[in-house]
Amino acid sequence: MDEMTLKLLPDDVVVNFCMSSKENFVEGETEPIVVGDYLIFIELFPFAVKSKKGVIESTTLRWKELKKAMSSLLSTLPPKFNAS
Repeated sequence: MDEMTLKLLPDDVVVNFCMSSKENFVEGETEPIVVGDYLIFIELFPFAVKSKKGVIESTTLRWKELKKAMSSLLSTLPPKFNAS
C-alpha cells in the first residue's frame, strides 16, 4: 500500500503490517515503505514476507495504533531518516 493511500485511511480501519530489515529481506508480494534500514509492509489483507531468518507473518491492528507505533519508531531514528 502506498504512502498516499495510507494518509487517506480513517483511524479505525484494520490494517495488516510487518517489518523487516533491508539486510534480512528476501521477497514479498507487497511494496514496502522504506524507513532507514527497515522495510515496513502495510496492507488491508493478511500477508507474509520471506526473510533470511524465515517467514514473517503480518500482524493485524487498527491504523491509529500503527501510526502511533510508527511515530515512536521514527522518533528514535537519527535525524537524516526522520525528515518529515
